[in-house]
Amino acid sequence: MEYDIWLLMSSGVKLVLSLKYLKVCTTCCTSVQINLTAEPGDTVTLPCRALTHNTTVSTVKWIRPDLEPEDIFLYQDNHQYPTFKNRVELKEEQVKDGDLSLNLKNVRISDTGTYECRCSDSGL
Repeated sequence: MEYDIWLLMSSGVKLVLSLKYLKVCTTCCTSVQINLTAEPGDTVTLPCRALTHNTTVSTVKWIRPDLEPEDIFLYQDNHQYPTFKNRVELKEEQVKDGDLSLNLKNVRISDTGTYECRCSDSGL
């Protein structure tokens, strides 16, 4: 599933931040299609949910394939890609409830791209 976030610039130009959901484990992730509008500096939530509430998710990985390395955030060791450092957040209590959504703070034009949520109940 894909998500579109519109970044509104002061000049009136709109830029699209395309968010793509990818399910890699049949017991893990699901999502719904949404469209978001954001301005630079806003906080957006990239939605992702565990399929069932009784699934024990051991690893959640948010990636952006066009980056090298592509990891945005890895919920296992709290790893964050340098340009996303201190701008992405996934709360442990959310994960326990099956909510794997990632909060992206202080949205920038450079955040435009495709994002994927990957999860595993036994590590990636």
